[in-house]
Amino acid sequence: MSLSRENTSFRYGIDCFKAGVLLLVSLNTPCHGELTTTGTAHLQRFFDKVEHGTNAVTVLSFGDSMADSYRSIGFVIMNKLAARLGYAGYALNTYRNGAMWNLTNGASRQGPSEFWFSDSFKLIPGSGVWWEAQPGWPGHSPIGGGTQCDHIKLFYVSQPEGGNCILFISTNTGPWTAVASLNGYSPTPEGQYTNLNLPLNFYRLRVECQTGTNIIIGTQTQVAKTNGLHAAFTDYGGITLANVINVPLAIRAPIFRALSPDLLIWHMKEPLAPLPQWLTENEQWWADVIPDCSVIYVGTPYISADTNATTASTVAQNTIVRAFAIQYSRTYMDCMTPSVSYNWLSDNGFINDGTHLNLNGSAFLANIMWNELGLFALRVPRNIQAQRIQAGVRLTWPSTNGVFYELQSSSNHSTWTPIHSVPGDGSAKSYTNNITTDPQFFRLRLSGGN
Repeated sequence: MSLSRENTSFRYGIDCFKAGVLLLVSLNTPCHGELTTTGTAHLQRFFDKVEHGTNAVTVLSFGDSMADSYRSIGFVIMNKLAARLGYAGYALNTYRNGAMWNLTNGASRQGPSEFWFSDSFKLIPGSGVWWEAQPGWPGHSPIGGGTQCDHIKLFYVSQPEGGNCILFISTNTGPWTAVASLNGYSPTPEGQYTNLNLPLNFYRLRVECQTGTNIIIGTQTQVAKTNGLHAAFTDYGGITLANVINVPLAIRAPIFRALSPDLLIWHMKEPLAPLPQWLTENEQWWADVIPDCSVIYVGTPYISADTNATTASTVAQNTIVRAFAIQYSRTYMDCMTPSVSYNWLSDNGFINDGTHLNLNGSAFLANIMWNELGLFALRVPRNIQAQRIQAGVRLTWPSTNGVFYELQSSSNHSTWTPIHSVPGDGSAKSYTNNITTDPQFFRLRLSGGN
């Protein structure tokens, strides 16, 4: 943004821009090669969607237990995005207890299989599954059960043993009403989904099997007519990328196209030998199915095995993953170096067991990720207002909690000098600059806080 005043004895200009964070992490151990964060520019498509889009923003946490929906780095990032962007719904694995599943009459939960790499449900005739939300969370019915949405998808698999199912909805904890008949049969397995557009309200969803053996993957409840966060999770403890790519592409592709994530956060602990091939195959189907999705590969923190030189794997895995992020124009977020060592994580109360961070540890690294990737600046106002006063010019700008503002000046648009800094607290900030005879230009540099 630039401004100029005519008919005055001086000229001034104003620039305002989003910048990277000024975050320094003090390390007690040397860096193991080049494993720093890289590729932040590849998030631009996601930034543009958040800043200028008019529909829900879908973020997917993808991986094994490192990507879980209740304590992971991705979980904390999802919470921070929801606080900034507002709520727009949930998809697949439950998050914030927004998609709690219930089984009846012989329905069973399935782990990773040839039909899906995360949770799914097997229905036999007479059985069913339904989803409800815990009251009290944003977007959940205050009277219990329903999730606020105006668009519903049910993801399922049609396959040779499949048959017919009935889809029901309940509005505001009211009676179940049949809304669609589903055909779960096809000669070969295929991913399927429904599209239900409804008046904005609180809904529960239920599926009942009539014939055959049917595979139900999960639901999506979305407020489509808003640009808030639509949070999706496909985490499952102990899986590898082999579990993902062994599911037929005919299942994965339709479901991921329908989910259409704008940002995918990948975080896994993987065996080293097959990892390059698995990453290559995984990137190939992402590029074809969700080409507009930005991807963050999380360089995973240390685990207890890293204290033994013969079993250490974190540095080796992150070296492979970072190289692939660069090769495929993805973002790599270094969460290993800031975690210093496994012993450091343990001494600071950040580790839950030999592998997993606890919520405090995830919050520590998620805050670094939030700042270093520039996520702190999403939907933060960046405009400066200038007012001519007797003493010179008064510069005023809005501020946001968790953002630090540095006002800089220049006479040539090349060399910039900090002249004022202040943390954001939600109130308007101002600074008065005295009149000079030389042209002056001003800009704000935004950086992240805690």
